[in-house]
Amino acid sequence: MRTYAVIYEYEPQLLSLIDDWRPAHRTYLRKLHAEGKLFSSGHLRDINTAGALLIMRTSSAREARELLEQDPFFQHGLVTNIIVKEWEPTIGDLAVRFDTTSDFPISNP
Repeated sequence: MRTYAVIYEYEPQLLSLIDDWRPAHRTYLRKLHAEGKLFSSGHLRDINTAGALLIMRTSSAREARELLEQDPFFQHGLVTNIIVKEWEPTIGDLAVRFDTTSDFPISNP
């Protein structure tokens, strides 16, 4: 499994509909979490941009995208863009496989 940082960008013209679809959206994301495919998610509190950050654990970026395209927010046009970037955590719960003295990808002791 690989880890992906995903940004949702919301359609500003449709923000008033988010409350209508939030229960179905959260039910869907909780399902992905229970399956071990979603590590965490949350609303980005940027005043100038509406969106969310999701941390996914899937076999590929394509799988992450395909799963998120089934999200009710995406299905109803609230998400205008899904940006998927592979992320290699080096500190924290998702980084347990790194030895910070020898395995760290950019370190030169």
